[in-house]
Amino acid sequence: MTIEIISTPVTPAWADDILGGINAAACALNAPPYEEELFGLQAVQDGRAVGHLTSKIIWEWLYVDLLWVEPAFQKHGIGTKLMRRAEAFACERKLVGAYCWTQSWQAPKFYKKLGYEEFVQFSNFPRGHQRIGFRKYLSFPRT
Repeated sequence: MTIEIISTPVTPAWADDILGGINAAACALNAPPYEEELFGLQAVQDGRAVGHLTSKIIWEWLYVDLLWVEPAFQKHGIGTKLMRRAEAFACERKLVGAYCWTQSWQAPKFYKKLGYEEFVQFSNFPRGHQRIGFRKYLSFPRT
């Protein structure tokens, strides 16, 4: 058997095919399928978005993908409000927790202040810096 490895652009259809194969294998092992649901928030002033949070729900966890507050609006609690609202959404959905990535030059202190714990750190990502994973287990009323 001769296998050739080629480089090719990833199309949405190809990604769907791969995910279908992964989910079929997971199902065969009685594991949950990989599914993600997008969730986003915006902080708006006078009709203009000044803060943004994008996230995904993956296996009962909220993954905070992107968080950005316009520079003129930073240091006013907008990022905290966006994160707290995302956490409230996660609690409403009875998710296990929330997690995110940040870089050493970005916001590690911000996430620690919000009660997130560092669970992993990659050195030299990029070289001379760290990529840091933060997580927070959430409490919600049990039914």
